[in-house]
Amino acid sequence: MDSIISEQLSPIELSIDQIYLDPNNPRFVHDGWIHILDDAIDDDDVRNDTFKRMRERIHRVDQVLMNMEINGYLPIDRVIVREFKEGKFVVLEGNRRITAAKILLHRDESGDAVNESVLASLNAIPCLQYTGHDENAAWVFQGIRHITGIRAWSAFNKAKLLSERREEGQTLTEVGKVFGLSGRGAGQWIRGYKAFRQAKDDTDYGQVMDERAYPFFQELFGRSNPPLREWLGWNEVEFRCDNELNFIEFLSWLYPPPQDAEDDIEFNGDDDEHVPGDWNDRVIGNVQLLRKISSLIRNNPEKFDQFRDTRDLDTAVAGAKEQEMAYGREPAEQLLKSLDDVIKRLEDIPTRRFTGNDAQREALMSKLDTLQCEVDEVIQVMNS
Repeated sequence: MDSIISEQLSPIELSIDQIYLDPNNPRFVHDGWIHILDDAIDDDDVRNDTFKRMRERIHRVDQVLMNMEINGYLPIDRVIVREFKEGKFVVLEGNRRITAAKILLHRDESGDAVNESVLASLNAIPCLQYTGHDENAAWVFQGIRHITGIRAWSAFNKAKLLSERREEGQTLTEVGKVFGLSGRGAGQWIRGYKAFRQAKDDTDYGQVMDERAYPFFQELFGRSNPPLREWLGWNEVEFRCDNELNFIEFLSWLYPPPQDAEDDIEFNGDDDEHVPGDWNDRVIGNVQLLRKISSLIRNNPEKFDQFRDTRDLDTAVAGAKEQEMAYGREPAEQLLKSLDDVIKRLEDIPTRRFTGNDAQREALMSKLDTLQCEVDEVIQVMNS
């Protein structure tokens, strides 16, 4: 009887120079793939091509790199390797981590400053050496890890940890880098968590709200939703929604009141009584629908008010599209002229006028940020 996989793995420590990226990485393989034999794994052209493929085509290598730049090499999970020549080992599982480590070494060798402690963490890489004979071992190990998978943290738990790090005094960039996120990405998670905590701690909805609602709060701070944030009165200094009535109404979309209570609720007075309802009856079925609501706020306030009155988003969106078709889209020439006007106005802005007026400066920065988000979204759509 063949031994089980755990009996075919032996602990070993290797220098980074002894470890070779897998040119037959299952992520590379496609129809017509030509298998690289063991004799060629350490060939310079093969090594360089594999390294390039890992850097340019494999998802999240940069995130692993950002983490390693701050924390060094963390031997939380040992890399699995196979000896293909005496003293030389190819990675079966852990190619992203080894790629990130090699990037840091290349930076140091080319004269870019790398933290000495980070470099020291690369001196000895804890590995597990596979001593079995299965030619498809890489597929087996990567399948175990990425198909059945390690159970990922919930989005809520990730956001909670990011927020706690932020409260310890770290900048958004510092917080994000530790966890492989950009400063903007970390900011989206943290702002979403703060809005969730506001709902949980400061409203009657806290008694029924749980972590399932968090992704909706995170989505509020996506690039497509400045109009919805503005409607909620998002306060960038306090990290909370200042328009309490609109905030309560937003929560009612997630936890709509029972039908017999809904008729008695109006969102226009300080003394309104709000009866949180059932998550399973929510008006907004998924986070992407928040983008449609933002679009209504921006482009068709009348239909947004219709949605608020009826809680029927599909009908409101369909009505907005009908109106758009009836009125006709703005001709390209007129759009180009409008863009020329905007560009000229931006070029003519006497920026020094805003340095002494905080209110104007904040208003300008807010508008420019919204404009940037809109431009990025249009470019993304046009390039897709």
